[in-house]
Amino acid sequence: MERIRAARAAIDQSGQDVVLVGRCEAYLLETLDLDEVIRRLKAYGAAGADCLYAPGLRALELIARVAESVDKPVNANLTATGLSIADLAGVGVRRVSVGAALADARL
Repeated sequence: MERIRAARAAIDQSGQDVVLVGRCEAYLLETLDLDEVIRRLKAYGAAGADCLYAPGLRALELIARVAESVDKPVNANLTATGLSIADLAGVGVRRVSVGAALADARL
């Protein structure tokens, strides 16, 4: 949490318009209980993150549970989910990522 607090302080001091994203990568590294992911995201929000993100969540039900459980805007990755932006917005997601999809696109 110290890094997020330090980043928040630096952003605030800079006066710049920056969104600080608190990112819990638990599902990318190991399988953790969603309650633990939510606990971590809440802690990031309390430490000063503006937006919360748990990459690796693909099921709309899991993304919805995160969005319902935290008091900050939630980011979700759209790539390889089969979901639409409207699906994500409908469960409370306010920021959408595409990960490496743009870099991986082939012409």
